[in-house]
Amino acid sequence: MECTTVLALALGTLIVALPVAFVAFLTVGGYMGLRGTRNEKALQCTIDTDCGSGFACRNGMCVPSDC
Repeated sequence: MECTTVLALALGTLIVALPVAFVAFLTVGGYMGLRGTRNEKALQCTIDTDCGSGFACRNGMCVPSDC
């Protein structure tokens, strides 16, 4: 292959791959999802089992449970 063909294929791959990777990154929660932190919306609950380990449901929000 010629150099220009290889260059065109490489640029074409980047043009497709970068937006796909960005959408996948946003789908998993972006930076905050990668850090594993919870935002306020994720902390809403109705019963204690809606909350993670070490948290209890109080007034519709997951809060750290008392020992």
